[in-house]
Amino acid sequence: MIDRSSTLVLTPSRTTLSGVWEGVRRIDDLERSNVLLVVYGHGPAAVRDAWFDHVDEAPTRLGVVGVGVSDRDTDGEAVSREGGDVLTGIRDPSDVADLGIAISLYLQEWAADDTPTILGFHSLTSMLDHVGVETAFRFLHVLNHRLANTDTCGRFYLDPSAVDEPTIGTLRSVFERVIERDRPTDEPLSPDVAFDLVKTARRRYVLYHLFESGHETSIETLVAAVARREGTDDHERVELSLRHTHLPKMEEAGLISLRSERVVVRGSLAAIEPYLSPAVESDLPGEEPPF
Repeated sequence: MIDRSSTLVLTPSRTTLSGVWEGVRRIDDLERSNVLLVVYGHGPAAVRDAWFDHVDEAPTRLGVVGVGVSDRDTDGEAVSREGGDVLTGIRDPSDVADLGIAISLYLQEWAADDTPTILGFHSLTSMLDHVGVETAFRFLHVLNHRLANTDTCGRFYLDPSAVDEPTIGTLRSVFERVIERDRPTDEPLSPDVAFDLVKTARRRYVLYHLFESGHETSIETLVAAVARREGTDDHERVELSLRHTHLPKMEEAGLISLRSERVVVRGSLAAIEPYLSPAVESDLPGEEPPF
């Protein structure tokens, strides 16, 4: 049975989708439920594909609203306001009116039958990068009424370390329930995960750049650095690969956080250094190791 309450999930996980997958797996009768995912900074096609990589069951309907994405991030499918479309893109992440309309169209169409709907909103942290807390509060107040009217279960994710206590207090008041999840930043990196992270040259180039940059960089700078290492001028292809494959994988492993358009190391890169060292000589011929 699905808990119908609208829930604020306070978790240090910034934008990794692993927390969403974990929450969905706990829901009974997932195959007889609709799932709508609202995700900032990830193309809806990539999120759809990631769903089937992480979750064994397919819901009755799967909808994805990608926020702050371009047309190319819809993987060639038309961006539409029709509620039945699987994929929808919102270009402007500050346009909460457009986002509210997109969500409402899904909910209205899906409410035509008795299939329960689950909404995963990932994340409020990213929303607050683009709008003020008052705008977010008003948006959530209206949206939660729509969820209640359509018998929809909502899960909204927020990184408490990224906002101040007054902001958390304001947003708490909108929700029926609050869940706090702890995830330490110093979790040991298992050998299997570490070897998997360094097995591709593109992820190794990302790691070298993070060592060189002082453990924080912009995605734009990172794309340029990786493209230079690979000897390619196709920055667009490198960027798509980093955004939709390599950076999410590194984030899910707990190594980095994605903060708007920046990549930030979580804790220390020291744990990955022993696995990276054997490849330095062939990857960076004639250069000093960056660590």
